[in-house]
Amino acid sequence: MVNTSLLKDNISDAYAYHKVVLDNGQVVDYIFIDINDKFTEFTGLGEEILNKRATDVLPGIENSSFDWIGIYGEIAQNGGKKTFSAYSEPLGKWYEVKVYSDKQDYFVTLFQDVTYHEEKKLLDKILDYTIKCQHLSAEDLDYDFFTKSIKEITGAKYVVLNLVSQEDYNVTITKSVSGISDKIKRSLENFGFQPKGAKWKTNHEGLGIKDKLSRVNDIVASEFVGDYYTMEMSYLDDILGSVSIIMPKGASLKYKEAVEMYINHIASTLKRLQLEQDLIEKVKEQELLLDNIETQVWYQKDIETYGNINKAHSEFLGIEKHKLENKSLWEVLSKEEVEVCLEGNRQVFEEKRQIKTEEWVANKNGEERLLAITKTPKLNKDGEVEFVIFSAEDITDRKELEEELKLQAQMLDIAPGAIMVHDFQGNILYANQKTFEIHGYAEEEFMNKTLHEIDTPETQELIPLRMEEIRRKGEAFFEVEHYRKDGSTFPMEVYVKLINWHGRSAMISVGSDISERKKVEKELQKSKKKYEKLAEEAPIGIMTCDNLGDLNYINNQMLRYLGSPDEKKTKEINLLEFHLLRQSEFSNRLKECLNSGEIKDFEMEYTSFWGKHLWVKIYISPLLEDNVITGAQIIADDITERKQYENKIQFLSFHDSLTGLYNRAYIEEEMKRLDTKRQLPISMLMADLNGLKLVNDAYGHKTGDKMIKKAAEILKDSCRKEDIIARWGGDEFVVLLPMTSKKSAEEIAKRVLCNCENSFIKTIPVSMSLGYATKDSFEIDLEDVLVKAENYMYKQKIAESKSKSGSVLLALLRTLQAKSFETEEHVQRMQKIGLKIGEKIGLPNEELNRLKVAVKLHDIGKVNLPEEILVKPTSPTEEEWEKIKEHPEIGYKIARATEEFSYVAEEILAHHERWDGKGYPNGLKGEEIPLLARIIAIADTFDVMANGRPYKKAVSDEDILAEFRRCSGTQFDPNLVKVFTNIYKDV
Repeated sequence: MVNTSLLKDNISDAYAYHKVVLDNGQVVDYIFIDINDKFTEFTGLGEEILNKRATDVLPGIENSSFDWIGIYGEIAQNGGKKTFSAYSEPLGKWYEVKVYSDKQDYFVTLFQDVTYHEEKKLLDKILDYTIKCQHLSAEDLDYDFFTKSIKEITGAKYVVLNLVSQEDYNVTITKSVSGISDKIKRSLENFGFQPKGAKWKTNHEGLGIKDKLSRVNDIVASEFVGDYYTMEMSYLDDILGSVSIIMPKGASLKYKEAVEMYINHIASTLKRLQLEQDLIEKVKEQELLLDNIETQVWYQKDIETYGNINKAHSEFLGIEKHKLENKSLWEVLSKEEVEVCLEGNRQVFEEKRQIKTEEWVANKNGEERLLAITKTPKLNKDGEVEFVIFSAEDITDRKELEEELKLQAQMLDIAPGAIMVHDFQGNILYANQKTFEIHGYAEEEFMNKTLHEIDTPETQELIPLRMEEIRRKGEAFFEVEHYRKDGSTFPMEVYVKLINWHGRSAMISVGSDISERKKVEKELQKSKKKYEKLAEEAPIGIMTCDNLGDLNYINNQMLRYLGSPDEKKTKEINLLEFHLLRQSEFSNRLKECLNSGEIKDFEMEYTSFWGKHLWVKIYISPLLEDNVITGAQIIADDITERKQYENKIQFLSFHDSLTGLYNRAYIEEEMKRLDTKRQLPISMLMADLNGLKLVNDAYGHKTGDKMIKKAAEILKDSCRKEDIIARWGGDEFVVLLPMTSKKSAEEIAKRVLCNCENSFIKTIPVSMSLGYATKDSFEIDLEDVLVKAENYMYKQKIAESKSKSGSVLLALLRTLQAKSFETEEHVQRMQKIGLKIGEKIGLPNEELNRLKVAVKLHDIGKVNLPEEILVKPTSPTEEEWEKIKEHPEIGYKIARATEEFSYVAEEILAHHERWDGKGYPNGLKGEEIPLLARIIAIADTFDVMANGRPYKKAVSDEDILAEFRRCSGTQFDPNLVKVFTNIYKDV
């Protein structure tokens, strides 16, 4: 007998000593008698298992796929030894076991944990099959390869691959069965059944769990087979079919995660092969179609050499197809264009994936066009790029529209439809009055909402798909459902378009409440009798036809849409053959609906036989009897008003809303379009409106807007019909003069200046500074010509600035004197006493001159006050007094707007501040108040007291001196009051 104690303590193997359990002489179990530390390390089981049966310690061991009890019992009873590797289901590990017996009914096991090595073998096998999958191509597709590899990996008895038919989603086809012997196959064939290729009705509920192997509990294992597993195979959201794995009796599926990973890889391989097969079948058809589509398409086998190209790309470049093929990009495009193109080309060839770019390319006319290019690699069976397919769409116009679209609130508020602007997070940036009304909210309530709060859950679910469509197309039509304030819901039909909203990306939606139309559609489905009654009263056009296009029914609204006086004559029209309908897209859409049963939804512009012109939204749906198409129902909704409004929005995207002139974006594009040799010489004229800031500060922006519109009128009256006039910025205008010499441009500039001479807004003269320049050679950049004109204009403006601003300010002073007591005499008296005080305190001549100017302009801010307030014979009301108190700030702004007088702006602002800090507008205190402003306050108060006002009589000398002494140190600077009282007799 072996010394077990010595053995177990001096080996690196796990050790266990056992005794078998007999029942009628048969081994039915075994008992753990002794173990070593390595046994605990390899199994996780300790001394608590001693003297216990294996079936208690390792539940289920008697049903394992490997007969542990049988093997051990044979050695214990017959002697000998044995070495094997096996998987322990209860412990979930692989072991390499050596078993021997040195005594009847007893045996020793020595083993090592080889789980890592066994799993590595399995993973290596899976990796090998995965690599083989990657090299499969559509030409050598073998479904048996998949089932055989799964069978080998899992040790299954049978593996079945069922795929959903690509032609009919409700049909499943058995593509491969592995494990069935030839004998069984022949037997099944004798019964007329062939497993491979068999078709079944797809059990969508029973395909298994996506990406997971699940045990099917309702299939009972027989004496021949064990557990049954199934797994749904899918690629993204595309269900491909299922794999079923049937294990041998007593065996369970091991390493499920690894098997699931391999089956998922098979699913992606199958999807790839299906797509490759589709591509092979369609490639010839696509080659025929390529030359008949507007999309530009071409191929490249390397990053810079053309392969085949289609007609659209050839015509875009203005080069014949056969001359382009095999040409280098360097021979066709400019250096800058090639460098941008090659950057994306290298990426698609290196990363072997589709990319999308936007690239500027010159067309055959030399115009720079923005192309949205999709670059799709075609990989060979080795995973290398065989060639790249390029498809391009000219998106220049769409991009320009997105960038330039400007919405005008006044027009939107009178629009018949609901209009909103919102960003991509659902924040509402603008909404018109109609939007508030149909949602039942006040403006402030609605603008605090987000789009997600007014969208119903059903609409919110569709937002990601719709946002993707809008980003892809730039615009979209669809229906939504919104909440009203009272909690009720209503449907809307909306047109959504990408725009640039004050420098940020946003979307504009134009919508209408279609509750009535939806109600009509719902009612129409209930019964034919009710349908006919409702149809006649419906606010939308309705008609039906048979499958040959002959009219069966037309309601009154549809007759009104067509302008038809006679229903009988109208019904003689065949909708498929009538020439006006065939010229539009209507007849083709109707034919498609009658052939396929698909609902058609589109918009069209139409002029009827009776001369009625309108835009209509058309819905065509099939009429069915016993699932057979017998005709079609056509519903039409007049959207002419909406289309007209959309056209208005389109107009605004290229025009300035204040003046009606073109905007900057438009003229920049015209500069590009007209910059050709045949337009030479081309002149540019730039005009800058003088004194606009002065007018805005003095009279407000409404008066400033009038001056801008007057300047626009002068430019239109002075230029020719063919000249393009645009508002360039706030007070700047640009005129593009094609085929105009420098001399002619000078004459136009003279006309503009001449027309300005007798133009006034209120009493303010309208004047402009002008600059012009001419391009007389094609090599000169028109942008440089504009810069030259702008520089010349600024030189003129600088030269004229003092005289122009002075004339505007003089006009403001004359206006103030004409409607108030701020007379020239009042100013002169104030200047006299102010200068006396200044001289007494030793002000230098420079400051005395500044004091004189500050006195003259101190009340210029009153120019915008109503005359009735300025000359009111009684004291101002509280409301009037608040308006009067604004004049220092307005005067400050006016002075600051002129270079000539800005140096006295601070004194104008502060001339009503008090020494004690209780003055206005800023509550300055003491010497915080500028010195000249303190002098002006004394001079102004003295003159008013000495000469009176309509609401206040003149005061005696004694009372004047008493009042100044009383207010010394509160309203007035006490030091200056002393000076004033000392010189009073001289004044």
